Amino acid sequence: MGRVVLAQALADRRVAEVVALTRRPLTDAPKLKNIVVDFDRLPERADWWAVDAVVIIRSVPHCGPPDRARPSLR
Repeated sequence: MGRVVLAQALADRRVAEVVALTRRPLTDAPKLKNIVVDFDRLPERADWWAVDAVVIIRSVPHCGPPDRARPSLR
């Protein structure tokens, strides 16, 4: 999901720059400013906090085979 949203933002000509806070480095791309951070220790002040919009994508770890990861809908 996050990769799709990132690709769409980078491809959109209305978006001048994408600032992506991540745990690991991303592949370089035009318009991408990748900030690798420790989400438990985010600084209170940084130039990259000044943005026009925010999109939050949470990664949820996979917890086993798909049949056990979610309860049955039956």
